[in-house]
Amino acid sequence: MTTDPKYENPLGAQIEGPMDADGFKSNVWRLVNDANQFVRDEISWERERNWRYWNGECDLKAKKHRTKMVSTDVYDIVEATVPQLAKIFSSNEGVVEFRAKKPEDVAFCREATQACNYTFRSAGWTKLVDWLRDGLVAKSSVWKFFRTNERSVTFDTLEGFSLDEFYAFLANDRVEREVMAIEGNTDVGPVSVHTRTSKTAPGYLLEAVPPEQFLINRQASSADDAWIIGQRTIVRVSDCVAMGIPKETAIQLRSTELEDSELRQEREARRRYVSREESTATYDEASWPVNLYDLYVRIDQDGDGYAELHHVIAAGDNVNEIVYNEVVNDHPYVVCSPIRVPHTAIGRSQADIVIDLQDQNTFTLRQILDNLAWANNPRQWYLEGQVDEKAMEDNRFGGMVGVNRPDAIGTLGLPFVAHQSMPILEYLKERRQFRTGISDESMGINAEALQSSTEIGVRAVLGQAQVQVEMIARTLAEDGLKPLFEKMLRTFIAHGDMVPYVSDGRIMMFSASTTPDMDVKVKVGLGTGQTDEKLAALQQIYATQKEIMMAMGPNNPFVTVGQIAATLTKMVTLSPISGAAEHFNPPEIAQQWQAPPKQDPEMMKIQAKQQTDMAKIQSDFNAKVLKIQMDAQADRMEAATEAATELKKALIQAQQDATEAEMKSMLKQHELMLEGIMEKYKIDMKVEADTRLRAVND
Repeated sequence: MTTDPKYENPLGAQIEGPMDADGFKSNVWRLVNDANQFVRDEISWERERNWRYWNGECDLKAKKHRTKMVSTDVYDIVEATVPQLAKIFSSNEGVVEFRAKKPEDVAFCREATQACNYTFRSAGWTKLVDWLRDGLVAKSSVWKFFRTNERSVTFDTLEGFSLDEFYAFLANDRVEREVMAIEGNTDVGPVSVHTRTSKTAPGYLLEAVPPEQFLINRQASSADDAWIIGQRTIVRVSDCVAMGIPKETAIQLRSTELEDSELRQEREARRRYVSREESTATYDEASWPVNLYDLYVRIDQDGDGYAELHHVIAAGDNVNEIVYNEVVNDHPYVVCSPIRVPHTAIGRSQADIVIDLQDQNTFTLRQILDNLAWANNPRQWYLEGQVDEKAMEDNRFGGMVGVNRPDAIGTLGLPFVAHQSMPILEYLKERRQFRTGISDESMGINAEALQSSTEIGVRAVLGQAQVQVEMIARTLAEDGLKPLFEKMLRTFIAHGDMVPYVSDGRIMMFSASTTPDMDVKVKVGLGTGQTDEKLAALQQIYATQKEIMMAMGPNNPFVTVGQIAATLTKMVTLSPISGAAEHFNPPEIAQQWQAPPKQDPEMMKIQAKQQTDMAKIQSDFNAKVLKIQMDAQADRMEAATEAATELKKALIQAQQDATEAEMKSMLKQHELMLEGIMEKYKIDMKVEADTRLRAVND
């Protein structure tokens, strides 16, 4: 049997017949050793350098007493790209869509798209950002999606149980429960129980694999044709014992070093601190480190001439112990690079193309600053014995120096010529913009330059950066997210689990027998132009679609309801508002709407006559009701008029009666006043007469 050349053994090992355990282990170690050498010799040192440059370092050593400034070109470019990519990939509308080829698969593909996008968004913002930075700095972005049984352990104290409740509690077989202690009367109850409960629930994990842990053979052009793909991690002896390895064997597997120096340097360059060197002797035995390999290798173990894909978990520096070995159909890894290199699994990063510019900018800036420092603080000479040497060494401002003669001190002048280096900085900036498409204007640094430009000029500047970012986004989506979503769906179908697909808790049940016929479409990095240009174009398209629909009806040959729904969905997606599903149904649902069927002309005439008759009857009825209402209103008006007349008469009579009573009261008051005056006059006259009489008698 001829072996598929796609899976030709790169190590040249020819084994006839079934392979024994030692032969299998030997082949696994050869593949691991080849992948380790590839990473250490060709990739790791570049990634370590890239991380150092991203952290604001460089390989140009600063001279003593000179400027130590470092240009941050790598950091600036990467951090200008990450937010744009994160915004694209974290869109609420999703980044990948499953499209059915048959009408019966439309509903499944729609729910599968929602389930996979929901699972991707639920993985977390930090994982997405880490995945993007890994690719933009360290060449490769690696996803790992797999099913796991999440195990949780809780300790509880339950009080006041009767005996029946206690035994029913222990009989619950849905969880693993261990009774730690029982308090109370176990014969009659009640009792209090201290328990240790273990729960195991299936779940799915999406991880961004650290680049230094990832392994792949050097001949691989993608993750699909790799002879070995996996990761190497550091675990503890206790973890190996939990996997079923005997304790004595696990102790013998301990690593002599915590990890390879190259891999440690790469991790430390990313974290920007140096790990403290530790010896394994400082740990207890259960905490000793062990190299663990989680691998997927292609080896013809059964000797049938075809290299099957084996899932292998091995421990030890040299794959000393194989813990797990099973033939599988697929592996959980997806690897991609922001800048593709043809026929190579690991391409280039943004850091790779600007590192030399960071060195050149750093060198030029140091020269400029050093020249500025020398011009502002020139060296001086003096005649020995003619000046106060201690005062010369004291370089404080305003200091005095004693001299014996005026020509005893001089300056070694150095002209400032650094301004002639400015064109070099501009040239380097132009080279960076040409390579990456990102300029100060597109990053929002030089706002004045944008304000002084025409609208067309601003669009050209921003459009160039957007094209570059869209190219990276499309590459990462096609090579990283599209295969990831395919793996998600295959994993869901293989295990037949219930998977949530919207935030309100709705779930989708996948069946292992499901075999939908569909395509996978990437929904990011499409089109050119700014967002406002795309919105303007969509608005024009929507206006045209609406005119056609109004003029020709829903059954016209040009536009369907689903196409209008798709246009509206894209408009919401491009707008600041998120969640098109909250405003419009998906195009698939909108397309299911059908216009009401046309009616028979004779039936329409009958319905029109019926409507006319009903309108006449309704009109007559309304006229009668109106007459009754008007008659009633006239009667009410007449009664109101009579009531008003009687009220007016009563008011006049009351007014007359009030006037007569008031006149009588005034006459009475006048009579009383006159009587008072007359009485006073009589008294005064009597007093006067008495006075005269006494005068006569006297």
